[in-house]
Amino acid sequence: MPNNTLQKRIMRRVYYAFAIRMATHKIVLTGLALLASVYALSVFIHVASIVRTLVSIPPLRVPYYVGNAFLHTDFYTLLSVCLVVLSVYVFGKALHGLTFGTYTHKMA
Repeated sequence: MPNNTLQKRIMRRVYYAFAIRMATHKIVLTGLALLASVYALSVFIHVASIVRTLVSIPPLRVPYYVGNAFLHTDFYTLLSVCLVVLSVYVFGKALHGLTFGTYTHKMA
């Protein structure tokens, strides 16, 4: 086997390993979970009609409207809202723990 072909095969394996490592990173996986939960929420909720209703009611009645909407919604919509909130929390925690590079500054 020529040296050039062997080098290409080795580098292809290195690139595959790097791609798998990047694709399974915690930020990527939590970002995908966030996107999936937002998509699930958009399937159950028509956002434009909610915004139109929120704009039309008096500002002091908004908490009552939101509470009433949560009390009278179906289980899957409530589950998708909870998934979005949980995904945003986990994504924020993952971003908070992210370090760029190998240098971390420690306060003395």
